Amino acid sequence: NLFLSRKSFVRKVLFNDAKEAKAIEVMQNGKILIIKARQEIIISAGAINSPQLLMQSGIGPKEHLTEMSIPVISESPNVGKNLQDHATVPLIITEDKSKVTFLQDVQTFTKINEMPAPCLIGFAAVNKTQIIPDYQILYYRFPVGTIIPVWICNFVYGLADSICISIAKAAQSKGVILALVVLLYPKSTGKVILKSKNPGEPPLIYTGYYSQDVDLEKHAKYIEDFLTLLDTKHMRKTHAQPLNLNVRQCKHHKFNTRKYWKCLALNVVTTLWHSVGTCAMGPEGVGVIDYKLRVHGVKKLRVIDASSMPKIVGGNTNAPTIMIADKGADIIKTDHGFIGHPNN
Repeated sequence: NLFLSRKSFVRKVLFNDAKEAKAIEVMQNGKILIIKARQEIIISAGAINSPQLLMQSGIGPKEHLTEMSIPVISESPNVGKNLQDHATVPLIITEDKSKVTFLQDVQTFTKINEMPAPCLIGFAAVNKTQIIPDYQILYYRFPVGTIIPVWICNFVYGLADSICISIAKAAQSKGVILALVVLLYPKSTGKVILKSKNPGEPPLIYTGYYSQDVDLEKHAKYIEDFLTLLDTKHMRKTHAQPLNLNVRQCKHHKFNTRKYWKCLALNVVTTLWHSVGTCAMGPEGVGVIDYKLRVHGVKKLRVIDASSMPKIVGGNTNAPTIMIADKGADIIKTDHGFIGHPNN
């Protein structure tokens, strides 16, 4: 009962005069096709592409759609807004460790679809008596001589060459720990807007990291709290130390101080690919979708993915997104009589 159409790009949702979602416009092998829906249409394109698809279909902030010359089907002011993510600051810690062989290094790239090293994940709070964590840590340990941290610096995070060179120099004689310090409960929000009315053009993404000053202050404090780990017996034994990444914008700050960590966070902050919230559930005029994941202002259209979360969860978003999908499936089956029917 499932047909997957490969090499197909959905350009927009099409509506009839009653504002019912009736079909999708698809680009397939250079041709535009119209695929009609028997019952309803479900968008599950994620926190970046779902709001883009809604806006390309005429659902979104009226002023923005008008600016893009897109006919307004339904004014929904918060489509694309409320973008939330777990802002992540990568730290490098050096330690005394054995050297990796060239063959071991190369073998890592034969399994590029897997984690490049064992990953430890933990949650911590500054106040050790509280039961809710403030931040998350992802902790990767690499041996002396490996190029993997430099590859991550360049190709995963796209950091400045000077930063990656600092890591490369350190890795020649030291073991390297890549520690990702993750802000779990950000106050800051960003937005996704259209760059043009061309559905094939990627949208503009404004992450909004640290748009609320409190987030930057807290993130720096969490970095300091994490680094107290280096004062434990094992880490002292390996002479573990945070590495100065020689960030040009932070050279006027004393290394390993609150001001330095704030400056570092501003200049190297990156994503953990936990984007949510851009088609958030809520009452009409505030949310984009209702409690049954139906898009406000139109009929027979739902959004079921991480974009529906009004607020980001304090941890990885994969399991909550699966839960949303599972609940959405039950809602659809109920609405169409497949749950509670005497024959089921």
